Amino acid sequence: MAKLLKPENFIKYLKCPCPKGGDLKITGKSVSCSECGKSYSFEDNILNFIKSDELESSKSRELKAHTYELSKEMIEHYANKERWSRFYDHFSEKKIRHLLNYFDRLNCGEFFALGTGTGFELKKILSKRKFEAIYASDISNTALRIVPHSLSQFNIKCGLFTSDLDYCPIKTKEMPVLIYEAMHHTDDMHATIESLLKKGYRDILFVEPTTNGLVKLLAKLGLAEREEYSGLKPKWLELGKLNELTRKYGYKSSIITMWDIPEGYFRKFYKKEGIVQDMFLSFVDMISGITNLFKFGSFSIVHLRKR
Repeated sequence: MAKLLKPENFIKYLKCPCPKGGDLKITGKSVSCSECGKSYSFEDNILNFIKSDELESSKSRELKAHTYELSKEMIEHYANKERWSRFYDHFSEKKIRHLLNYFDRLNCGEFFALGTGTGFELKKILSKRKFEAIYASDISNTALRIVPHSLSQFNIKCGLFTSDLDYCPIKTKEMPVLIYEAMHHTDDMHATIESLLKKGYRDILFVEPTTNGLVKLLAKLGLAEREEYSGLKPKWLELGKLNELTRKYGYKSSIITMWDIPEGYFRKFYKKEGIVQDMFLSFVDMISGITNLFKFGSFSIVHLRKR
């Protein structure tokens, strides 16, 4: 199993999520802020910046939707999501490979992962590239408790902490920050992106669903941007708004777009896995290759680099 780091081993990279962003000090079983004086607990080596009674209503719903029963069966279920569906796994593999091309340019040994859930994407990343350490965060403590099981086959150091994407507690600017399909769970994805850009992290990488004229038409028909199981109806990434933000805060962007077709739609026409599914997936990949030339797709894999 991955080696779970004690908070004292990675707290130097973090700051208090309060507006003053004070330094953190460990005292006994808690961590306190030098500026606001607020204290945060840690248990089983997971540092908790999230206090459920202080969350906004939409984020409380998100937390509730991502609180898992930690039975042996449920842990096994979420730690092995790649077994759920070959259709789903196909698009996930494509996104991860594009993402790793960005990581190859950075030549880094460790990174932060925000909104990491149960660690499914981290597992895919580590199966293809070796890293020394990952510092992973999510709004849900129970999701993070599954991460070491997801990464059990890897020799990796892992620091875990709960946090809110809109109040990022990362202090260091040099280490890459990765967000994988999590920002569309916030009330305003572009405001979340802007909050990260304001902090001046050198490298920000993310994968998010993306809107355009076709997607907006599908949304009107109820076929895209549908209500999440938490009750949130997300607004997807707009590349025009992203470009405005990167210019404003002095970032250079690299963007790859692709199409990801929800499996539920495909299953309405073809119930089983087989040659028809393989042909369909290959066709979608071909279309993605063409439309990426025009940055037109339903998902974007993005690397933002501080100039």
